[in-house]
Amino acid sequence: MMQLARLAALAASVRDDGSSPVADEAGLRWTVPAGTARYVRTSAAFVLATPGGYLRLTPVRDRALGEARTNVRVAAALAAAGAPVTAPLPSTSGRLVEVFEPGLPDVGRMHASLIASAPGRYLELADLGEADLLRWGRSLARVHQAGRSVDASALAAWPDAVVAGVGSVAPDAELLDAVGLAGERCLALLGPPTTLVHGDPQPDNAAWGPGGPVFFDLDDMALSWPLADAAMAVRDAQPIDCLDRPATDSAVGQALLRGYREVADLDFGEERAVSSLQRLSAAATYGRLMLALEGPAHGGRGPAWLGALHDRLTGVAQSLRAALLIRPSP
Repeated sequence: MMQLARLAALAASVRDDGSSPVADEAGLRWTVPAGTARYVRTSAAFVLATPGGYLRLTPVRDRALGEARTNVRVAAALAAAGAPVTAPLPSTSGRLVEVFEPGLPDVGRMHASLIASAPGRYLELADLGEADLLRWGRSLARVHQAGRSVDASALAAWPDAVVAGVGSVAPDAELLDAVGLAGERCLALLGPPTTLVHGDPQPDNAAWGPGGPVFFDLDDMALSWPLADAAMAVRDAQPIDCLDRPATDSAVGQALLRGYREVADLDFGEERAVSSLQRLSAAATYGRLMLALEGPAHGGRGPAWLGALHDRLTGVAQSLRAALLIRPSP
C-alpha cells in the first residue's frame, strides 16, 4: 500500500470531475487526451480509467522502478500465454513502464503503466452465487496453468518477500520468529514455491464477464503455491485476524476449490497448510500497512478522512500482529 502522505497528496490532485493533472501528465505517454482520465481508487497505485484502459501510477518511493518493470514484463507474458488477466499496453515509445514527474514534491517521481480494460461487472464477495464461485475457481486455475509457460524467475519467492517486508519495518524479533515458523511449515507441507500466482485474486480485483472473472491488479505476483492464491482469494470469508480456521473450509472456499479442481489438480492433503498460509498472508498485509503508516503522524493535519484512515489501518495492523503472535494450533 502507498504511504499515506503520498496517497493524500495524490487524492488532493483529483478535480471535481474526477480528472487529475497527474494523470494528464502520465497519459501523454499513451496519447491519452488530457482531462479524459477519471479517478477510480488508490491503494498500492493511483488508478484512473481512460478510454483506452486503466492508468496505474505509483511513486518510485513506494515501489522500486526495477521491481515494477519486472512485474509488468511477467504480466504481459502471462496474458500472452492465455491467462485470464488484463495485459499492459505499450506507450508510444514502446515501453510498458514509463517514468514521469507529477509536480508534487511530497510524491516525487512516479512510474506509470496503462492496463487494458476487461468487459464485465465489478463484484464483492457478498455478490457471488454458487455459479460465480465455481467460475472464480476455474479462472484462478487457468492463471496458474498459463503461468507454467512463463519465465517468472525474476520474481521473488513469496515466503522470502513476506519475511523481507516484515523485516523492513521497525525491528520486531518476536514477530519475525512467528513468521519464519509459518514459512517453514509451508515449505515442509508444500515443498518449494514454484507456481506463478496472482497474489491477491479477490473478487474486487477482477472483471466478471460471461466467461468468468478476468483478473487485474497483478502487483503482488510471486512464486508461491496454488493453495496460497486460493486462501487469499477467500480471505474475507472470515475476519482478517482469524488465522487458525482455514477460510477454504467455508462454503465460499469449498465452492472455489471445486471450481479450481475442475481445471487443475489440487492435493486435498495440502489443505493442511492453509492456516500457515493465512499466517504468511497476514504478515504480508501487516508489513504493507506498517510501510503505509510510516512518516509523520497525522496529528490533526490534512483532511478528516486521512486521520480516520490512519487510525483504522493502525488498528488492523495491531490486530494482525497480536494474532500472529498467538501460538498456532498443532
